[in-house]
Amino acid sequence: MDYVILKQIISDYKSNFSKIRKDEDYKWEAVQHFQENWHIDAENFADMLKISLNKTYNLLAVGSFPRDTICEMAKLEPEKVKRIFINLYDEKVDVLERIKSFLDSIESLYNAIINSGKEVSKTFRRGCQQDAKAVTIYLFLKYPENYYIYKWVKYRDFADCIKTEIASSRPLEKVKKYFELCDVVLDCIQNDKELLELNSVRQRKWPKADDKLHLLVDDIIYFGSRLNSMAVNDFIPKIKEYIPGISVEKWLELLHDKKVFNDTSLYIMKMFLEQDDQSTCVNLSRVYGKGVLTYNHFNAECIALAARVRKATHCIAYKNAKEEEKFWPILFQGKNVIEDDDRKRFLWKLRPELKEALMKMDLSKYNTDCYVGTFEKIPENIILYGPPGTGKTYNAVNYAVAIIEGKSFDEIKNENRSEVKKRFDAYKDSSNNRIECVTFHQSYSYEEFIEGIRPILETADEADMSDSGSKLKYKLEDGVFKQFCNKARNSEVLKEIGYGLRDNAVIWKVSLMGTGENLVRKDCFDDAHERIRIGWSEYGKDIDFEKCSFAVGGKAILKQFIETMQIGDIVFSCYSEDTIDGIGVVTGEYEWLESINNDYQRSRKVKWLVKGIRENIRQLNGGIAMTLSTIYKLNRITVADALEIVKKYSSNYNSFVNDNEPFVFIIDEINRGNISKIFGELITLIEPSKRIGAEEELRMKLPYSKKEFGIPKNVYIVGTMNTADRSIAFIDTALRRRFTFIEMQPKVSSLENIRIVDDEGNNTSINLAEMLGTMNEKIELLYDREHTIGHAYFTCLAPKATVTDLRYVFEFKIIPLLQEYFYDDYEKISFVLSDKRNDEADRLVSVKYCNDNDLLSLYNFDLGDDGIKRLNFKALEKITFYTNMC
Repeated sequence: MDYVILKQIISDYKSNFSKIRKDEDYKWEAVQHFQENWHIDAENFADMLKISLNKTYNLLAVGSFPRDTICEMAKLEPEKVKRIFINLYDEKVDVLERIKSFLDSIESLYNAIINSGKEVSKTFRRGCQQDAKAVTIYLFLKYPENYYIYKWVKYRDFADCIKTEIASSRPLEKVKKYFELCDVVLDCIQNDKELLELNSVRQRKWPKADDKLHLLVDDIIYFGSRLNSMAVNDFIPKIKEYIPGISVEKWLELLHDKKVFNDTSLYIMKMFLEQDDQSTCVNLSRVYGKGVLTYNHFNAECIALAARVRKATHCIAYKNAKEEEKFWPILFQGKNVIEDDDRKRFLWKLRPELKEALMKMDLSKYNTDCYVGTFEKIPENIILYGPPGTGKTYNAVNYAVAIIEGKSFDEIKNENRSEVKKRFDAYKDSSNNRIECVTFHQSYSYEEFIEGIRPILETADEADMSDSGSKLKYKLEDGVFKQFCNKARNSEVLKEIGYGLRDNAVIWKVSLMGTGENLVRKDCFDDAHERIRIGWSEYGKDIDFEKCSFAVGGKAILKQFIETMQIGDIVFSCYSEDTIDGIGVVTGEYEWLESINNDYQRSRKVKWLVKGIRENIRQLNGGIAMTLSTIYKLNRITVADALEIVKKYSSNYNSFVNDNEPFVFIIDEINRGNISKIFGELITLIEPSKRIGAEEELRMKLPYSKKEFGIPKNVYIVGTMNTADRSIAFIDTALRRRFTFIEMQPKVSSLENIRIVDDEGNNTSINLAEMLGTMNEKIELLYDREHTIGHAYFTCLAPKATVTDLRYVFEFKIIPLLQEYFYDDYEKISFVLSDKRNDEADRLVSVKYCNDNDLLSLYNFDLGDDGIKRLNFKALEKITFYTNMC
């Protein structure tokens, strides 16, 4: 063992004590909490065990999740798990023997539970999950003065760092040798007054946690092991290897630009400063995410920030060994490290110029402790699920507006509802098209959602046919979601290109005097002219399309050029059947060129974005060659596709980043359709990490168009799902893991301010909130919580209603719903409504018994004690009918 290195580790630990303490204090809290709550003879052992372990955090809740499993085992077999712990804590027996006995006993019990057929969770089915590390934690929590927290990676790296022998491969031998190593470190710190003074604050705060300094030893060993593992590789890219060229002064300018560094970005930058300028996203999630924000949130925000910086500065992106462009090195250097869950993570470190600029900023208002509450990011894919009437569709509106306006859900929820709905309608309006709504049903198909081939009836004019009548054709059409995604991509293009590009711009193929080089093409590309020209001059300047005979054809083409094509559309100049040589935006109305004395006098002004290129668009056009027709729509090609070509040939558009202006697609009743069939390849493409512009961007070739398709990262999907509908299809497992599910339960408190008055306008004693709460408790008892009744059934009564209004709700909404739930089992309906509390004459469920005059008696049929159940709706007029439910 190299004691010089060990002393240096202890010295470095003291120098970094304040930062380390912030990250590691949870262990002291975990031990103290366990000591205060552990009672082996508790009346409910399972609950006591769960409470005792609920502060262990990642000590027992990463990787294999041993805490969840042991708690579930205790719930299923409390006495047997209790006996296993009693044996573990018997200090009269050798510790290695106890650890082995614990592992053997718990494995045996686990297998017995699995083979018993008892209902268990998915986590439980993964395996017993208990190992030597978990058992040493259980020992340490009970006897912190006797044991240490063993972990193989920590032991291995620290032993390697101080050059001491590592134990054999047997697990229990490793535990024994690790405990011996910890005792050596303990001897080295016993008389270190500076270290003991630093640690005294923790000892005073958690007196039962570490009076023998065993946790302090664990801290030092963990610190030393990380030094060793982090020294394996250097940060990349090296400072001199990649220089984005952004000075401290320029960083300061960017830091004050809200379009680049928004509040979220500044919060995260302050987090890096608080973490001594370097951290993994997993660490940021653990320290600042508070169980709400995952590492993906911090990763996505940093990548998006780097993209905005690049767009603002036009700096050169870093290229890795595979020649792939990476944005994150604009802000950071990075390297792989092993974190405390034994997993490899990527550590990001602020570039020195950025760090220096941040140090000059006043970031005092960015309190990172409040980050989650202030900036709750809504996931890209969410499903609001719950019983009927819980406000799923209502809240889908709130979520959509929150997403578009970059606010939290709570902000929008607390605003005036009519104002929120007004803004929602405006975003949904055809002039904005930022929100689209569809409802799934059993007949909804992939062809309606993504793309499909549909029959259309083409008129003579449209087909440019000389004969009359119409012709049946089959046309490839985009589905509603694909159209929406293209619109979302196009929205960024509109901002980027400018030049008056219109919403829903059409892409036109135009032949300039045929293919190849010619005089008309040269004239149209001339900087002094910039236009497109077509022929058929023999029909003259102005054409009456109703009266003109069009003896030589061209009617449909001329009509499109003069009337259909609009300012703001895009034109592709056709050079050959496969290639184009220019892309432009139409800037002028139809003109007749008097000064030109040839057959190409019909013209429109165009702003050429690129020209003189040779770009093969056959694949982009679904494998179809461009025809001889002078002009027609390229329906398979989007504005975003056009921009990609422009970016390829023009340096003016290299800074384009598609990460702005959110679009929201709402799918009501998402589980009523055949989800796997409707979504198709979208099941993969909707993942945030697979979106266009993301690090792992993915596009797939669609079956009909044969064209690659991807989902923009500015498209959000909000679905609603009624859990009480028995006719629904099950949510596909692959789709389920790609959505965040937000449960919507009945909110009875929303009914507290609704007053029910009698016919004279006097307040009654009917308490709607209490009444609904009691009804739902009974439904949950008889059925399940997915079939409770939502508060929305009663919100129509706000703020004041009569008993007659309440009767209407019950007669036409609540009672039919209960009949559906319980298959007309009136005993259960009567129980839910507390109907038997009412006098027999005033009960909703009345019973007609058999007597001599009954038809049933005539045929000698006896109903026995059941009788015939009938509904007496007059009972709903009584105030006592409602008050008796509470």
